[in-house]
Amino acid sequence: MKTVLLFGASGVFGRRLAEHLSGWPDIELIVTSRSKAKALDLAQDLARKRLKKHPQGSKIIGLGLNLDSHISGKLKSLAPWAVINCAGPFQGAGHSLAKDALSAKAHFIDIADAPDYLRTFHDGLDDLAKTKGSAAIAGASSTPALSDAVAKDLTAGWRRVDSIEIAIAPGGKSEVGLSVIQGVLSYCGRPITVWRNGEAGLVRGWGQGRYWKIPDLGRRRIAAVETIDPENLGPELDVAATVSFYAGLESHLEQFGLELLSYMRALGFFGSLQSLAPLLHRARGFTRRFNGDRGAMILAATGLDHEGRWIEGRWQLTASQDHGPYVPILPAAAALRALMDSDPTSGARLGPAFLSLDNIEAQMTPYAITTRREAFSLDKGLFRKALGDSSFDLLPKALRTFHGLAGQPVWSGRAEVRRGSGWVSRIIGKIMGLPNPGQNIAVTVAVQRGRVEDQENEPFEIWTRRFGDREFSSRLTCPGPGQFQEAFGPLSFTLDLTVDEGIITMPLAAWRFLGIPLPRALGPRSISSEQEDNEGRFVFDVRLELPFLGLLAHYRGWLVPKGTPSTTSLPKITPQFTPPPRVPR
Repeated sequence: MKTVLLFGASGVFGRRLAEHLSGWPDIELIVTSRSKAKALDLAQDLARKRLKKHPQGSKIIGLGLNLDSHISGKLKSLAPWAVINCAGPFQGAGHSLAKDALSAKAHFIDIADAPDYLRTFHDGLDDLAKTKGSAAIAGASSTPALSDAVAKDLTAGWRRVDSIEIAIAPGGKSEVGLSVIQGVLSYCGRPITVWRNGEAGLVRGWGQGRYWKIPDLGRRRIAAVETIDPENLGPELDVAATVSFYAGLESHLEQFGLELLSYMRALGFFGSLQSLAPLLHRARGFTRRFNGDRGAMILAATGLDHEGRWIEGRWQLTASQDHGPYVPILPAAAALRALMDSDPTSGARLGPAFLSLDNIEAQMTPYAITTRREAFSLDKGLFRKALGDSSFDLLPKALRTFHGLAGQPVWSGRAEVRRGSGWVSRIIGKIMGLPNPGQNIAVTVAVQRGRVEDQENEPFEIWTRRFGDREFSSRLTCPGPGQFQEAFGPLSFTLDLTVDEGIITMPLAAWRFLGIPLPRALGPRSISSEQEDNEGRFVFDVRLELPFLGLLAHYRGWLVPKGTPSTTSLPKITPQFTPPPRVPR
């Protein structure tokens, strides 16, 4: 029988892990709390439940232990076989408990998800763990252990991974501890690391809000949250474009409240948000009454499968009966079981390096938790569908590659931008997110390809263009042959597609605001074209004009797949074709 010492056992996640482990007959479980009374009450409650469900379960002992005090001596006297830490928040925390556990020759596991804690875990503890002959495993939770395991399993054998998007959408009725809220507020409105355009980048925590349709839950608002997955999975799986992690709360009041706090903090209205944590914790006691007990975790990846065909893979976990809060502790249970069933290699590592998806899913059987996976493919990309096979196949190589379904998702190059000077042009340009004027501007275009939800073989693309430090995105769909529709927020434009001698031109056919058709005579005039230049580069030229007001924006330049050297750097772009004549006002 092995002694397992569990810290933070009276918290939201610690209590559930204690309940889970109490059914194991081969351990003696010591549950701790800062309050001795709470620890004893918890031990008695777990013992009663264990007798009903698992008469041969573990022996349970309650013990009052304060992590704020020096506990190395107590650990040596208790001599546990393993120590598990569920006492958050881990943001800003050090590794003192792990060091004390290893010094006592115990194995160590925690459920940390804070990047600053996890980044330094291996280097700070590996030598000590090897000296003591023990294993130290951090991040044995929904992230990074479960999310990493799913991503690797889902994309196994793929030729290329283009994007990975992960979202957690908990049931609103679930209890949330104060430490979780403190952790969320620590990065809300602050820059967090994501993987974008094939490299590490920054976005605002609880920013980038959007909606995602999640099976079994419906349409959820999600926003970017801080995890270590982007900086781990991006380079490890050589992700060509994006790795992002989101959270979507069932309560619109809570979700939009955090997004508003994020925006206001970024503007400088707040410094630290920690003083709000007790208030928000109490407020959840009210909002959770109106929410459900179903939650989900979803991971969607796109790329090229083993045969080089475009593929979207999806894995989803759905929890009902308020069993969602068990999910973050199951990787820790899986790590403990793996340590007990094998002779573990000593050293410090993160959960993803120790656990497989099978290890974690094996711990889900007692709960109302199900998982499923799906794979989708497309027969044709957006522009091949719009132009038709014969016209698409006659395009120059650069255009076929850029618009092809299996094309590289990130392109880079140089551009020049002109903008209209009137105040109306500036306002409309602001709404659309158009770039600022300049010459020889570094430009990156990322193309995210996907399948329209619930529509077989219906492609869409999201183009994210970055000119210098200015970024704007649009969503492209195919309403019918010879056309595509491009949406910039509330504005959408239908453009005709024509091909003549290898040049694509895209005159504006119709426009809408919030889906409402607007008079063509009042709409902007588009003079847009694409072609291949003498160096084999993708060349674009986009001119937008407003009736009666003139120029809205004009940007033109060249692109090559990211990482491809270009033989000439042009300080000013000179297209190798004559643009269509300017439309008279």
